[in-house]
Amino acid sequence: MTRSMQGSRKLHYTFLIPSGAFGGLEMQMVKRAADAIQRGESSLFVGKPSSRPEQYARSMGIHVKPIRIKPDYVDLIGAYRLGKMMKSAESNVCVVSESKHLSLAILARKLILPELAVIFYQQLHGSRRKKDPYHNWVYRNVDGAVVITTRLKQGLVMRTCLPAERVEVIPLDVDLDSFDPSNHDKKTNRRRFNLPEETLLIGLVGRMQPSKGQEVALRALAKAGISNATLVLCGTPYSHDYLESLMTLSKKLGIQERVHARSPRPDERL
Repeated sequence: MTRSMQGSRKLHYTFLIPSGAFGGLEMQMVKRAADAIQRGESSLFVGKPSSRPEQYARSMGIHVKPIRIKPDYVDLIGAYRLGKMMKSAESNVCVVSESKHLSLAILARKLILPELAVIFYQQLHGSRRKKDPYHNWVYRNVDGAVVITTRLKQGLVMRTCLPAERVEVIPLDVDLDSFDPSNHDKKTNRRRFNLPEETLLIGLVGRMQPSKGQEVALRALAKAGISNATLVLCGTPYSHDYLESLMTLSKKLGIQERVHARSPRPDERL
């Protein structure tokens, strides 16, 4: 048990997402904040001002506080401001989704809230070894971690000084009704997203960035020569320039009419 979770104290969560990115990781953090509210606990969402995660949290009825931080790993002013926000909200648990922001929460605890529990919620695989003095300090000050797979737990324990007994595996849930074909009408769904009704749809879901393979998918579609196939790229662009480069490539390959880019729609069930 962490320092603020001992006994029968009511939990008051702060979910920290100070970057403006918006993908599966950010959506799941907002959903965990909503889960806490449904359990009768309180949630504060702290994120980048006017970002899509902030807007999504507001749409879910979650209390939101905007914050701007430096991109550095150590931001004393940002940590102080975060600590004041959490103290005002009576937070006793801070959930952090990216390891680079753990130091912000830890410093906020040291400066303002000594009883705060800092929890790392890891959803993405990492490969970098983090056992240097700085990261040892970070992970020794983390009260615990929640990961979504056993493999993530193994990797986190291997790459950091965080002991296995402080890492809990809690898989993401799946709404099976969302995948039940009887709950959907193909033509209606295609019209909703302005997609061709009679073509073979090939989907690539994920943040639009070079490491996700969108360029590979475009070249594969052109090479496959399937005339009635349409490729749908669904995700938040890493940058406007990258999205433009994908559209330019599709035009160069002669498949621009068969490529559609769509942003994620967390407010709708497909």
